[in-house]
Amino acid sequence: MDAKLYNAAVLGDIDFLVQNKDKLVDESTPNNNTVLHLVSLLGKGICVTEILKMHPLLIRRVNSNGDSALHLAARNGNYDVVQELIRCAKSLDKEVESGIGFDKVIQRMRNECGDTPLFDTVRHNHFDVVEFLAQEDPKFSHTANNIGETPLYIAAEKGFDDSVAVILEKCTLPGYGGPCGRTALHAAIISNGAVSTRKLLVWKQSLINERDERGWSPLHFAAFFGRAYRVSQLLTVDKSITYIADNDMNTALHIAATRGEIDTAQKIILDCPDCCEMVNDSGQNILHIAFKYKKSNFAQYILRNYEAISATLVTQKDVDGNTPLHLMAASTCFAPLLVDHAMVDKNSFNNKNLTPLDLIEESEVKVHPVLIKNLLSAAGATLGFRNIRSIEEKDQDPNPLGKDKIREEIRKIGDSYNIVATLIATVTFTAGFTMPGGYHQSGDLNQGMAVLSRKPAFQAFIISDTMALLLSSIAIFLIFVSLWIDNISVLAKIQEHVASLILAAIGAMMVAFSTGTYVVLGESSALAITTCVIGVISIPIYFSNFYKIFNGIFNSDKVI
Repeated sequence: MDAKLYNAAVLGDIDFLVQNKDKLVDESTPNNNTVLHLVSLLGKGICVTEILKMHPLLIRRVNSNGDSALHLAARNGNYDVVQELIRCAKSLDKEVESGIGFDKVIQRMRNECGDTPLFDTVRHNHFDVVEFLAQEDPKFSHTANNIGETPLYIAAEKGFDDSVAVILEKCTLPGYGGPCGRTALHAAIISNGAVSTRKLLVWKQSLINERDERGWSPLHFAAFFGRAYRVSQLLTVDKSITYIADNDMNTALHIAATRGEIDTAQKIILDCPDCCEMVNDSGQNILHIAFKYKKSNFAQYILRNYEAISATLVTQKDVDGNTPLHLMAASTCFAPLLVDHAMVDKNSFNNKNLTPLDLIEESEVKVHPVLIKNLLSAAGATLGFRNIRSIEEKDQDPNPLGKDKIREEIRKIGDSYNIVATLIATVTFTAGFTMPGGYHQSGDLNQGMAVLSRKPAFQAFIISDTMALLLSSIAIFLIFVSLWIDNISVLAKIQEHVASLILAAIGAMMVAFSTGTYVVLGESSALAITTCVIGVISIPIYFSNFYKIFNGIFNSDKVI
């Protein structure tokens, strides 16, 4: 395009454009944008009017991307330009082929992506332009573009509630499909749009039953993302959707179990408690799935709050003959309520003739399964001894390198414990010879004795400091002994004891600090009490955080 003509379009120089009207049709940029494209993109409304007076058919011209001037104006939200383009198009004769006005023709033109101007303006959230275009051509359905999107789907997916509302209000039969076989209602649930969800359900209630390519209904997505309020919204309309299963026969409740979404599951079970009986194509119920995906908190919730339901679930076997207890034993998470459940057969055999305890024994032993194994054994679980071949194969140790790696990982943990235990021992040993308050000086009857030895707080300091030193020393000794042990189970057990000893030593050290500080600040009672309280409060905080971390280990996907 001629540089002067280009600059005139950018600056909105009407006089120059009028003087060079003969060039307006032939001149274009490398991307085939005409002068009309440029002024429409930049919102030069007056220039648009003058250009269309001189060359009205430029309104049909498209660039290399298939975009008309209306596409660019709509994309940039240039409301005045969009109005002017539509007004000018209405003044032209009807198109001979389609028999509709030019205003409808340019609104229905699709670019290389399959987008009409309405797609572009919805995508960029220009509500005034969306409203104008929707009411100008209400009967056009705006079917899907090249990637399966429709304007209504885009608006719902992006959470543009106003655009969703105006399309539903103005358009007679708007397209509502999206990629992967989804609908605008799927998109509204994914974006957590309360208003869009409500309006779509009022407009077309049957959307609630439509499934995407995976077989997921809107309720599946609400369960997956933990949208408890959306679940309530959907179930208020139709409770039967709870029983819709996807291509793998997973219901929304199964999906909630994979994600550990307790609030979502609660709402589903409240409305349809019998849906808990449903199993997927692997024969797995929600407890199977919870353990498969390491969501022990979810399993604990079901076991604790739904006694009648749990009585059935705990005994069900999947297609491999595994009960929920089998899957718990094979995972790294743990649910005490399952082990203690009266209906659980702790020695049930699966299709491979393995009990839950067998599953732990035949696997390469890890730290957490050792804990589960001990708890199962305490609850009465035994080895099955049906599958002798698997026991023989295990005794042959076909994968010594795998066990060496596990052994190495356990020793690395021991190294970390050793550092912590040594630091505690060093600090507490030093504190034992640096008594709070000092010693009686020479000449005193009690020369060399601790000055504050008769104070109860001092005595508490000595006892707790000694306990911390003793516990940390035992931990160091156990770590030292473990250097000569190769048995993985024994190593794992030692690390459990070491962790407990260090935990107790830290608690004792905090008590020693609090009481030692208190005894030397006796004259400043307020400061002494404050310091002591802070120190004591830190102990339950420390233990509660340790519990959260320890509990999180059982629910994490990462294993040692």
